[in-house]
Amino acid sequence: MLPEVIRLLKKRLEILIDETQFYLLKEKALEKKCSVGELVRETLQEKYFINRKEKAKEALNKILSGELALPEAVDWEEIEKNLEKRYDDVAD
Repeated sequence: MLPEVIRLLKKRLEILIDETQFYLLKEKALEKKCSVGELVRETLQEKYFINRKEKAKEALNKILSGELALPEAVDWEEIEKNLEKRYDDVAD
């Protein structure tokens, strides 16, 4: 999961899991030749951030196709600012 530019990890997350869950995570990490932490970060990225980005793209495509009706007076600049603010951290 190493990005093109290696990011400096700044936040620590501590979770409690049972021994079986940890064992299974460790086995999966060994299969993928990565650390448990990297496996968890990758899974979070795939589950919560990439899917959110895809859903935003789907919604935009619906808007552009006319499938999703919007009010007549739409402040596109405000919408763009809100989207950038919300999805800036997951943008390519």
